[in-house]
Amino acid sequence: MLLGAGPVGLELSGEIKAAWPNKAVTVVDPIDDVLPGSTAMRCARRSGRQLEELGVNLLLGTSLTAEPRTPPGVASTFTAITTSGEEITADIWFRCYGIVPNSDYLSEELAEARLANGHLEVTPELRLAGQETVFAIGDLTAIPEAKRGGAAGRHAEVVASNIRALIEHGDELVAYQPAPPLILLPLGPTGGVSQLPGQDDFAGPEMTAQIKGQDMFVGRYAEMFNLSG
Repeated sequence: MLLGAGPVGLELSGEIKAAWPNKAVTVVDPIDDVLPGSTAMRCARRSGRQLEELGVNLLLGTSLTAEPRTPPGVASTFTAITTSGEEITADIWFRCYGIVPNSDYLSEELAEARLANGHLEVTPELRLAGQETVFAIGDLTAIPEAKRGGAAGRHAEVVASNIRALIEHGDELVAYQPAPPLILLPLGPTGGVSQLPGQDDFAGPEMTAQIKGQDMFVGRYAEMFNLSG
């Protein structure tokens, strides 16, 4: 059982069904559609159809009355009840929602930029709010797109440029420009749907598999870190 019908829950459901086609997979979310919060409703509908074809059971518009008694990711049979009255018996569950950044280690001065949800307020130049020489990147920041995996790399390029500018002449920092809307949602190694930058239509399973689904970017990062084998 997967709690959360966002990208994490949907990707994980696809990977499970690809590895164990006969295993029952149920996705539960209180929102009445997959990809809650996404503006790409056609993308949501296409992914929903593919999930149904894979045999994924979508329980949307409902939630559990209580979390299972076992911790997430630990194999142990349990029965859960939804607020709409369904009983779900499963042998493992995963929490696929709620990013909580680990920012409580910050010193008192830096923690002034910490928001109630744990994210850090940053300037357009990605400087920590109230700081001249401290920067933040990735999903630690309060930038909405930061939850996307590739954002940290783009942030890092801007921060590296701005650190060099501070060292060399102390001004003329560049502002970070958020990337256009992007969704890469594999549903197993041969399925999925994507919204690519600058394109009005959505890419289907073949393109999504080619971009990400076949190896989930493992090859790209192996090359980046000069790994082999």
